[in-house]
Amino acid sequence: MADRATLAVGGLFLLLGTIFGGVALYLWSAVEERQLAAEGRTARAELLRKDIVADRASGSIVRPGYRVHYRFAPEQGTPVSASAQIDETLWRRVHPGDPIEVVYLASDPSVHRVEGQEREIVLPLVFGLIGVVFAPLGLCLVFGRSPFPAGFAEWIGRSPAYALGVIGVLFFLPFAGGGIFWLDAVQSEQALFDARGQQAEGTVVSKAIVKKSSGSSSGPGRSRSQSTHYQVTYRFQGDAGEEVAGTSELDVDDWERLKEREPVAVTYVAGRPWLHRVQGWEPSWIAPIVFLVVGGAGVLACGGLAWWARGRPARRIKPRKPAPTPTAPQPIQEIESRKPNRSWWWGAGIGAVFFFAGCGATIDGIGELLKERRYAAEGKSAEARIVSKRIDEAQRGGRSRTEYVALYRFDTPGGAKGEGRAVLEVAAWEAARPGDRLAVRYLPGEPGSNRPAGEGGWAYGIIISIVGPLFALIGAFLAWGSWLARHDSDAR
Repeated sequence: MADRATLAVGGLFLLLGTIFGGVALYLWSAVEERQLAAEGRTARAELLRKDIVADRASGSIVRPGYRVHYRFAPEQGTPVSASAQIDETLWRRVHPGDPIEVVYLASDPSVHRVEGQEREIVLPLVFGLIGVVFAPLGLCLVFGRSPFPAGFAEWIGRSPAYALGVIGVLFFLPFAGGGIFWLDAVQSEQALFDARGQQAEGTVVSKAIVKKSSGSSSGPGRSRSQSTHYQVTYRFQGDAGEEVAGTSELDVDDWERLKEREPVAVTYVAGRPWLHRVQGWEPSWIAPIVFLVVGGAGVLACGGLAWWARGRPARRIKPRKPAPTPTAPQPIQEIESRKPNRSWWWGAGIGAVFFFAGCGATIDGIGELLKERRYAAEGKSAEARIVSKRIDEAQRGGRSRTEYVALYRFDTPGGAKGEGRAVLEVAAWEAARPGDRLAVRYLPGEPGSNRPAGEGGWAYGIIISIVGPLFALIGAFLAWGSWLARHDSDAR
């Protein structure tokens, strides 16, 4: 059986693997799909607009998504406006104004599925892989067994240099292959732009400042760095009249020059408008070259090591003779041996951060659930009117994303007046006019606590109420494991 510190770490890994595996099974089982099949009602939605989604901010290789914007009226309640990615064949067949079938839940029309909607499989696969890795590793640590087959240790023992070379080749080979594939994709796209490039004038829809973290803060001397990325979303029309909604990452100077609702120059490939370049965006050759160089150098170095060590017998290391027991006391060594091991403070500190962050998230989640419960039990409906519209632009040092806002006012049956703001999708914001009606919900006696009908919901509170205790539990495990490790090291 493993020692207490290993048990704590193994239990943590097992807990993480089980949770991620359970989430993957839940997502893959498509509970909402079965609920819609059993209880769903059918309605005809009106297709408002369709476009091709092309995200150039996530990498050089673009996979287009075919999206439709629609609106339907459930049997009870206010009309629902939404968008979804659907099958390409259906996307090309339907046009704005055409009806499209929607299945929805009468109790919550926001839970619905439009005809031809594509199912998300990436997220359950990622969660499933994490669960498959962490759960078996946790079991092995709990029961004190090696996670590797018995013959693996013997293979390494016969020739450690050869084994290290083979493992290194397998590790660096995907980097080299990915670099070759990535470089070929960039060169092929450049050839298409040179042969079939077309000019178009797009419109800036929104801007965003995205912060990404890298590095690690799990040990001494390590730090977590944060990089800032400036993204812009725009739309333009291709040569066949199809609308394309693109997102690209720019440097800060080009990003600041662009303004929402103003034109921007776009170059696209005729027949493939999702392959485009917005003004200020240039393809990066550095990343694929770095992948190719690192992967190629690693494969060559590790392959050379494996070739050199192939067939050579493992070097036997003679056991060292035990050092003679000192006859005289050595005060300096005794003082050093009594020096306390303070490395456990790192694990305890990180555990404390996770624990208190999880407790804070739990309190926030419970507060959101209580607020949703109050809206569900006491909330009243009212009809508001839009009084004005505005665009809250993204700014450095301020708001991180562009928001399309409609300001509204309403009167309660008791004569009280309330006002609020609604953040709308771009299409809904463009269609809205001052004086248009907007359904809202408010709390009796507190008209200042209001929101547009359809906003809110239980999902956020439930997720935070689950994630918060999970983080707190992970923090408690880390702190406990560090404390046990300290006592185990002191006992030795």
